[in-house]
Amino acid sequence: MKTTYKHYSKPYACVLLAFCALFASNAFAYSTGWSTTAAACTPADNTTGKITQSSGFGTVSFKPAAVGSAYLTCAIPGLFRNPPAGLVPTLTLNYYDGDGTGSTCQVRAHLLRGNSEGLERGADIVAFNSNLNTWQTEAGTNKSVGGVSIPETLNTTSFNTSVYWVQLELNRLNTSCNLVAASVSITYQLILL
Repeated sequence: MKTTYKHYSKPYACVLLAFCALFASNAFAYSTGWSTTAAACTPADNTTGKITQSSGFGTVSFKPAAVGSAYLTCAIPGLFRNPPAGLVPTLTLNYYDGDGTGSTCQVRAHLLRGNSEGLERGADIVAFNSNLNTWQTEAGTNKSVGGVSIPETLNTTSFNTSVYWVQLELNRLNTSCNLVAASVSITYQLILL
């Protein structure tokens, strides 16, 4: 039995590859505008004795005997680019919460805005809470990712008049729960109605 192969001309193959690339970029409706590891965020003065920042993993966690609340500020210097058309900005958090939606551990991420001229009060735009908001946990690692839609436009023009930052808040009532903040980002996702 003889096998025959169909050979495509070079121009036809180039058009086919371009079409596939265009389709693939539209089918994958997700993009990152800004991201940072939790370890790159600045801890509040009353927090430094409670947490461990791992530069190797980029994570922040409580020290073994520490309980209470820990706060970190993550500066957002600007977005890498304007949001792609049709995608919704989302505050996204990667974390490990040992008790899931239980009340022993909790991680929150607050997106905050202040006027760059200092002429108006800042605002808490949106907040993610690991005990309340939608999240998804990866089997085997227990790493969770969750996010909330940002109800305002974030683009390069926004950064001309406002400053933005994320405040990470880790809460642990007792040492039976292992809580780790890994990273926080602003992503753009296609929301299907």
